[in-house]
Amino acid sequence: NWRGDLFVGAGSTYTAVNGYVQQPESTFEVQVGGTTPSTYGRVRSQFQNSVGGDVRNLGRLRVSLAPGFVPTTNTPVPVVVTTPLLPFLDWFTAGVQTPPGTTTTHDDTHVYFQLGAGVCIGDLNHDGLVDDNDFQSFAAAYNILDCSDPLMPPGCPADLNGDLFVDDSAFVIFANAYNQ
Repeated sequence: NWRGDLFVGAGSTYTAVNGYVQQPESTFEVQVGGTTPSTYGRVRSQFQNSVGGDVRNLGRLRVSLAPGFVPTTNTPVPVVVTTPLLPFLDWFTAGVQTPPGTTTTHDDTHVYFQLGAGVCIGDLNHDGLVDDNDFQSFAAAYNILDCSDPLMPPGCPADLNGDLFVDDSAFVIFANAYNQ
């Protein structure tokens, strides 16, 4: 049983072990920094209940973007690879946290992260450009910082890396999108 948060950084692999239970207050975060295996965090596991016992993920899954990474394609990235996927389905019931404009899907053995169709990271006003108008929105959210603050716009669209804060990490992503 574990109650704390677990972070798998971009380019890292966490190999899960048999017989563990993620408690409801815990967050399992996987960071994405690209679309090739060496640039995104991965969770790999093979659970054999006859050997290792119960496996449950009762907490939350958060997929975040590495500082400076701006996804530009909607190619799915497999952030969780497991056999079977069943222990991980609780994450979808609880709702997977992802940066605005991104989503997760799953099949029998993978959880995939991808950019939504037609989404441009950093385009906060959805006009197809990342420009000065978006910067004004970003700066206002940056001054608020915490996505849970009631003054933050609904959905915290300036939280570009999905960590629930509009901080320097989100700014690096915004600046890279602004310069493209």
